[in-house]
Amino acid sequence: MAKSAEDLELRKAPLSWDVAHELRFTQVVYKDPADRFLAATAKVFAMTLVTSNERLWKVANLKSCPTFCFCEGKFLIRRNASFLVLL
Repeated sequence: MAKSAEDLELRKAPLSWDVAHELRFTQVVYKDPADRFLAATAKVFAMTLVTSNERLWKVANLKSCPTFCFCEGKFLIRRNASFLVLL
């Protein structure tokens, strides 16, 4: 696992005071604390939230894009996936 993280040049986005502070200002249209945490973390670390959750695409001041895969010449949406990437 550690070798894969090195190969992919992954970096941690830890819970910090900045993220906790941003949580107060990050609103989602439904009550899901995990999604609020993901959105606040993406904002603080200036990352893109890649998610299949269409409701997160509408969060103010959040850079987001859908998850997808390419299969047999078509783009397919992957469900139940969210992750942060630096783009």
